[in-house]
Amino acid sequence: MDPPMAGGRRPKSRHRPLPKMTQEMIHTPIHSDTDRLAHRLGHRRRARGTGRAVVWMVLVATVTATLSSGASIRSDFGDEENAIKLMAAYIFNFIKFTTWPEERFEEKDSPYIITVVDEPVLYKLLSQAVKDKVVNDRSVQVVQTKYIAPVPDDDAPEAEASDNESATEQDAMRKQREDARRAAREKFTEQINTSHIVYHGHDEQSERKDVSAVCEESSVLYIGASKGFALDGGMVGFVLSERRLAFEINLEMTDLADIRISSKLLRLATIVKEKEDR
Repeated sequence: MDPPMAGGRRPKSRHRPLPKMTQEMIHTPIHSDTDRLAHRLGHRRRARGTGRAVVWMVLVATVTATLSSGASIRSDFGDEENAIKLMAAYIFNFIKFTTWPEERFEEKDSPYIITVVDEPVLYKLLSQAVKDKVVNDRSVQVVQTKYIAPVPDDDAPEAEASDNESATEQDAMRKQREDARRAAREKFTEQINTSHIVYHGHDEQSERKDVSAVCEESSVLYIGASKGFALDGGMVGFVLSERRLAFEINLEMTDLADIRISSKLLRLATIVKEKEDR
Protein backbone atom coordinates (compact mmCIF):
# COMPACT_ATOMS: atom_id res chain seq x y z
CA MET A 1 0.00 0.00 0.00
CA ASP A 2 1.26 3.48 -0.85
CA PRO A 3 2.14 5.77 2.10
CA PRO A 4 -0.22 8.67 2.94
CA MET A 5 0.39 11.99 1.29
CA ALA A 6 0.40 15.28 3.11
CA GLY A 7 -3.02 15.98 4.56
CA GLY A 8 -3.74 12.30 5.21
CA ARG A 9 -4.78 11.49 1.65
CA ARG A 10 -3.48 8.45 -0.15
CA PRO A 11 -2.40 8.67 -3.76
CA LYS A 12 -4.63 7.11 -6.36
CA SER A 13 -3.68 3.56 -7.29
CA ARG A 14 -1.61 3.26 -10.42
CA HIS A 15 -3.29 -0.03 -11.24
CA ARG A 16 -6.07 0.13 -13.80
CA PRO A 17 -9.39 -1.54 -12.93
CA LEU A 18 -9.85 -5.00 -14.39
CA PRO A 19 -11.82 -5.17 -17.63
CA LYS A 20 -15.44 -6.19 -17.24
CA MET A 21 -14.82 -9.48 -19.04
CA THR A 22 -12.03 -10.31 -16.61
CA GLN A 23 -14.16 -9.45 -13.56
CA GLU A 24 -16.91 -11.75 -14.82
CA MET A 25 -14.46 -14.57 -15.34
CA ILE A 26 -13.06 -14.26 -11.84
CA HIS A 27 -16.49 -15.16 -10.49
CA THR A 28 -17.12 -17.93 -13.00
CA PRO A 29 -17.29 -21.38 -11.34
CA ILE A 30 -14.31 -23.60 -12.10
CA HIS A 31 -15.25 -27.17 -12.97
CA SER A 32 -12.41 -28.72 -14.96
CA ASP A 33 -8.64 -29.05 -14.96
CA THR A 34 -8.39 -26.80 -18.03
CA ASP A 35 -10.62 -24.21 -16.35
CA ARG A 36 -8.38 -24.26 -13.27
CA LEU A 37 -5.29 -23.86 -15.44
CA ALA A 38 -6.84 -20.94 -17.27
CA HIS A 39 -7.87 -19.39 -13.97
CA ARG A 40 -4.33 -19.60 -12.61
CA LEU A 41 -2.84 -18.22 -15.80
CA GLY A 42 -5.33 -15.40 -15.74
CA HIS A 43 -4.42 -14.30 -12.23
CA ARG A 44 -0.74 -14.32 -13.06
CA ARG A 45 -1.19 -12.25 -16.16
CA ARG A 46 -3.72 -9.79 -14.79
CA ALA A 47 -0.92 -8.63 -12.53
CA ARG A 48 0.88 -7.56 -15.68
CA GLY A 49 -2.10 -5.50 -16.76
CA THR A 50 -2.39 -6.73 -20.35
CA GLY A 51 -5.63 -7.25 -22.24
CA ARG A 52 -3.78 -9.74 -24.41
CA ALA A 53 -3.28 -12.00 -21.39
CA VAL A 54 -7.00 -12.00 -20.66
CA VAL A 55 -7.67 -13.60 -24.03
CA TRP A 56 -5.04 -16.23 -23.29
CA MET A 57 -6.91 -17.06 -20.12
CA VAL A 58 -10.19 -17.44 -21.98
CA LEU A 59 -8.65 -19.64 -24.64
CA VAL A 60 -7.29 -21.98 -21.95
CA ALA A 61 -4.73 -23.51 -24.24
CA THR A 62 -1.99 -20.91 -23.97
CA VAL A 63 -0.12 -23.42 -21.92
CA THR A 64 3.26 -24.96 -22.20
CA ALA A 65 2.32 -27.98 -24.31
CA THR A 66 -0.05 -28.91 -27.09
CA LEU A 67 -0.87 -31.36 -29.80
CA SER A 68 -0.87 -31.76 -33.50
CA SER A 69 -2.25 -34.57 -35.59
CA GLY A 70 1.23 -34.96 -37.01
CA ALA A 71 3.47 -37.56 -35.38
CA SER A 72 6.41 -35.13 -35.31
CA ILE A 73 4.62 -32.81 -32.90
CA ARG A 74 3.19 -35.54 -30.73
CA SER A 75 6.61 -37.07 -30.28
CA ASP A 76 7.75 -33.90 -28.51
CA PHE A 77 5.37 -34.55 -25.62
CA GLY A 78 5.25 -37.59 -23.38
CA ASP A 79 1.61 -37.26 -22.35
CA GLU A 80 -0.29 -37.35 -25.61
CA GLU A 81 -3.75 -37.52 -24.07
CA ASN A 82 -3.14 -34.43 -21.97
CA ALA A 83 -1.88 -32.61 -25.05
CA ILE A 84 -5.04 -33.50 -26.94
CA LYS A 85 -7.17 -32.26 -24.05
CA LEU A 86 -5.50 -28.88 -24.43
CA MET A 87 -6.14 -28.93 -28.16
CA ALA A 88 -9.80 -29.71 -27.52
CA ALA A 89 -10.06 -26.77 -25.12
CA TYR A 90 -8.53 -24.50 -27.73
CA ILE A 91 -10.97 -25.55 -30.46
CA PHE A 92 -13.95 -25.14 -28.16
CA ASN A 93 -12.89 -21.64 -27.17
CA PHE A 94 -12.47 -20.55 -30.79
CA ILE A 95 -16.27 -20.45 -30.91
CA LYS A 96 -16.28 -17.51 -28.52
CA PHE A 97 -14.16 -15.41 -30.88
CA THR A 98 -15.72 -16.35 -34.21
CA THR A 99 -18.83 -14.99 -35.93
CA TRP A 100 -20.69 -16.92 -38.60
CA PRO A 101 -23.40 -15.63 -40.95
CA GLU A 102 -26.83 -15.71 -39.29
CA GLU A 103 -28.19 -17.99 -41.99
CA ARG A 104 -25.89 -20.73 -40.73
CA PHE A 105 -28.29 -21.18 -37.81
CA GLU A 106 -31.82 -22.38 -38.44
CA GLU A 107 -33.08 -21.24 -35.05
CA LYS A 108 -31.97 -18.81 -32.36
CA ASP A 109 -30.93 -21.71 -30.17
CA SER A 110 -29.51 -23.95 -32.91
CA PRO A 111 -26.30 -25.58 -31.66
CA TYR A 112 -22.75 -25.02 -32.80
CA ILE A 113 -21.58 -28.16 -34.60
CA ILE A 114 -17.94 -29.23 -34.56
CA THR A 115 -17.00 -32.06 -36.90
CA VAL A 116 -13.79 -33.98 -36.32
CA VAL A 117 -12.43 -35.78 -39.38
CA ASP A 118 -10.13 -38.79 -38.93
CA GLU A 119 -9.09 -37.99 -35.34
CA PRO A 120 -10.99 -40.31 -32.95
CA VAL A 121 -9.03 -39.42 -29.81
CA LEU A 122 -9.65 -35.71 -30.28
CA TYR A 123 -13.31 -36.43 -30.96
CA LYS A 124 -13.63 -38.28 -27.66
CA LEU A 125 -11.88 -35.62 -25.58
CA LEU A 126 -13.56 -32.71 -27.35
CA SER A 127 -16.95 -34.30 -26.70
CA GLN A 128 -16.08 -34.40 -23.01
CA ALA A 129 -14.82 -30.82 -23.05
CA VAL A 130 -18.03 -29.37 -24.50
CA LYS A 131 -20.46 -31.45 -22.47
CA ASP A 132 -23.15 -29.21 -20.95
CA LYS A 133 -21.34 -26.11 -22.21
CA VAL A 134 -23.32 -23.19 -23.65
CA VAL A 135 -21.89 -20.37 -25.78
CA ASN A 136 -24.03 -17.40 -26.80
CA ASP A 137 -27.13 -19.29 -25.66
CA ARG A 138 -26.26 -22.20 -27.93
CA SER A 139 -25.16 -25.69 -27.00
CA VAL A 140 -22.19 -27.35 -28.70
CA GLN A 141 -22.33 -30.69 -30.50
CA VAL A 142 -19.34 -32.74 -31.64
CA VAL A 143 -19.56 -35.22 -34.51
CA GLN A 144 -16.89 -37.49 -35.95
CA THR A 145 -16.56 -38.75 -39.49
CA LYS A 146 -14.07 -40.20 -41.95
CA TYR A 147 -12.84 -38.46 -45.05
CA ILE A 148 -14.54 -39.70 -48.21
CA ALA A 149 -12.90 -38.73 -51.49
CA PRO A 150 -14.95 -37.63 -54.50
CA VAL A 151 -15.92 -40.43 -56.85
CA PRO A 152 -14.26 -39.89 -60.23
CA ASP A 153 -16.18 -40.22 -63.47
CA ASP A 154 -16.40 -43.83 -64.55
CA ASP A 155 -13.99 -44.44 -67.41
CA ALA A 156 -14.03 -48.21 -67.12
CA PRO A 157 -15.20 -50.03 -70.27
CA GLU A 158 -18.56 -51.70 -70.22
CA ALA A 159 -19.00 -55.40 -70.81
CA GLU A 160 -18.23 -56.36 -74.38
CA ALA A 161 -21.42 -58.33 -74.89
CA SER A 162 -24.74 -58.20 -73.10
CA ASP A 163 -25.10 -61.94 -73.39
CA ASN A 164 -21.90 -62.43 -71.39
CA GLU A 165 -23.33 -63.17 -67.98
CA SER A 166 -19.98 -62.84 -66.20
CA ALA A 167 -19.25 -59.41 -67.70
CA THR A 168 -22.76 -58.20 -66.93
CA GLU A 169 -22.45 -59.26 -63.31
CA GLN A 170 -19.11 -57.47 -63.02
CA ASP A 171 -20.62 -54.28 -64.40
CA ALA A 172 -23.51 -54.52 -61.93
CA MET A 173 -21.17 -55.06 -59.00
CA ARG A 174 -18.95 -52.18 -60.07
CA LYS A 175 -21.95 -49.87 -60.38
CA GLN A 176 -23.16 -50.95 -56.97
CA ARG A 177 -19.79 -50.11 -55.42
CA GLU A 178 -19.70 -46.72 -57.13
CA ASP A 179 -23.23 -45.92 -55.99
CA ALA A 180 -22.25 -46.78 -52.42
CA ARG A 181 -19.17 -44.56 -52.64
CA ARG A 182 -21.20 -41.68 -54.05
CA ALA A 183 -23.75 -42.04 -51.26
CA ALA A 184 -20.96 -42.03 -48.67
CA ARG A 185 -19.39 -38.97 -50.28
CA GLU A 186 -22.71 -37.16 -50.31
CA LYS A 187 -23.21 -37.94 -46.62
CA PHE A 188 -19.68 -36.68 -45.86
CA THR A 189 -20.14 -33.36 -47.67
CA GLU A 190 -23.55 -32.91 -46.05
CA GLN A 191 -21.93 -33.29 -42.63
CA ILE A 192 -19.29 -30.69 -43.50
CA ASN A 193 -21.96 -28.33 -44.81
CA THR A 194 -23.94 -28.49 -41.57
CA SER A 195 -20.86 -27.82 -39.39
CA HIS A 196 -19.52 -24.57 -38.03
CA ILE A 197 -16.03 -25.89 -37.29
CA VAL A 198 -14.23 -28.77 -38.98
CA TYR A 199 -11.01 -30.18 -37.61
CA HIS A 200 -9.19 -32.37 -40.14
CA GLY A 201 -6.59 -34.78 -38.78
CA HIS A 202 -3.94 -36.67 -40.76
CA ASP A 203 -4.88 -34.97 -44.00
CA GLU A 204 -3.11 -35.20 -47.33
CA GLN A 205 -2.80 -32.09 -49.49
CA SER A 206 -5.41 -33.37 -51.95
CA GLU A 207 -7.83 -34.00 -49.08
CA ARG A 208 -7.18 -30.56 -47.65
CA LYS A 209 -7.96 -28.84 -50.95
CA ASP A 210 -11.13 -30.85 -51.31
CA VAL A 211 -12.45 -30.19 -47.81
CA SER A 212 -11.33 -26.56 -47.98
CA ALA A 213 -13.53 -25.95 -51.02
CA VAL A 214 -16.56 -27.38 -49.22
CA CYS A 215 -15.85 -25.35 -46.07
CA GLU A 216 -15.35 -22.13 -48.00
CA GLU A 217 -18.66 -22.52 -49.79
CA SER A 218 -20.59 -23.25 -46.58
CA SER A 219 -18.91 -20.76 -44.18
CA VAL A 220 -17.21 -23.43 -42.10
CA LEU A 221 -14.10 -22.65 -40.04
CA TYR A 222 -11.53 -25.18 -41.26
CA ILE A 223 -8.87 -26.11 -38.67
CA GLY A 224 -5.91 -28.48 -38.84
CA ALA A 225 -2.46 -29.12 -37.51
CA SER A 226 -0.49 -30.53 -40.40
CA LYS A 227 2.53 -28.63 -41.68
CA GLY A 228 1.62 -25.49 -43.60
CA PHE A 229 -2.10 -26.06 -43.07
CA ALA A 230 -3.14 -22.39 -43.03
CA LEU A 231 -0.85 -21.65 -45.97
CA ASP A 232 -2.32 -24.27 -48.22
CA GLY A 233 -6.10 -24.52 -48.07
CA GLY A 234 -6.77 -24.24 -44.34
CA MET A 235 -8.08 -21.32 -42.30
CA VAL A 236 -6.58 -21.92 -38.85
CA GLY A 237 -3.45 -24.03 -38.48
CA PHE A 238 -1.90 -25.10 -35.19
CA VAL A 239 1.89 -25.00 -34.99
CA LEU A 240 4.54 -25.48 -32.35
CA SER A 241 6.47 -22.40 -31.35
CA GLU A 242 9.17 -22.99 -28.75
CA ARG A 243 7.31 -26.11 -27.59
CA ARG A 244 4.12 -24.17 -27.04
CA LEU A 245 0.92 -24.18 -29.00
CA ALA A 246 0.53 -21.31 -31.43
CA PHE A 247 -1.71 -20.85 -34.40
CA GLU A 248 -1.76 -19.26 -37.81
CA ILE A 249 -4.83 -17.69 -39.38
CA ASN A 250 -5.38 -17.18 -43.08
CA LEU A 251 -7.67 -14.15 -43.26
CA GLU A 252 -8.07 -14.44 -47.01
CA MET A 253 -9.66 -17.84 -46.53
CA THR A 254 -11.90 -16.79 -43.65
CA ASP A 255 -13.04 -13.74 -45.61
CA LEU A 256 -13.93 -15.90 -48.60
CA ALA A 257 -15.99 -18.08 -46.27
CA ASP A 258 -17.70 -15.00 -44.77
CA ILE A 259 -16.37 -15.83 -41.30
CA ARG A 260 -15.28 -13.05 -38.95
CA ILE A 261 -12.52 -13.56 -36.38
CA SER A 262 -12.39 -11.30 -33.33
CA SER A 263 -9.49 -8.86 -33.18
CA LYS A 264 -8.77 -10.23 -29.70
CA LEU A 265 -7.99 -13.60 -31.24
CA LEU A 266 -6.12 -12.12 -34.20
CA ARG A 267 -3.71 -10.38 -31.82
CA LEU A 268 -2.60 -13.80 -30.62
CA ALA A 269 -2.25 -15.34 -34.07
CA THR A 270 0.29 -15.21 -36.86
CA ILE A 271 -1.48 -13.94 -39.97
CA VAL A 272 -0.47 -15.82 -43.10
CA LYS A 273 -1.38 -15.65 -46.78
CA GLU A 274 -2.34 -18.38 -49.18
CA LYS A 275 0.29 -19.78 -51.50
CA GLU A 276 0.12 -18.09 -54.89
CA ASP A 277 -0.13 -21.36 -56.78
CA ARG A 278 -3.41 -22.36 -55.10
